Amino acid sequence: MLGVADSARGLGVGTALVQHVIDLAVAEGCTAVAISTSSTMVEARRIYDRLGFVHVPERDWEVVAGLILTALVYPISPTPSR
Repeated sequence: MLGVADSARGLGVGTALVQHVIDLAVAEGCTAVAISTSSTMVEARRIYDRLGFVHVPERDWEVVAGLILTALVYPISPTPSR
């Protein structure tokens, strides 16, 4: 779960946090980062879209009746072996 205090919004904190997660995933050799978001998280969705996350509709899920979470994935290309 990613959260940024109201007082820190608009300062790049959310982008830095998401980028850090991506960097950790790359360093660990992961093939993707998957997240869930909701339609009310407009600012967060802008970050995810800007960084290259893509919607994977078949992974959307309904947490409770009426609350649909949208699944997004950031694909990580494998690093070629040397």
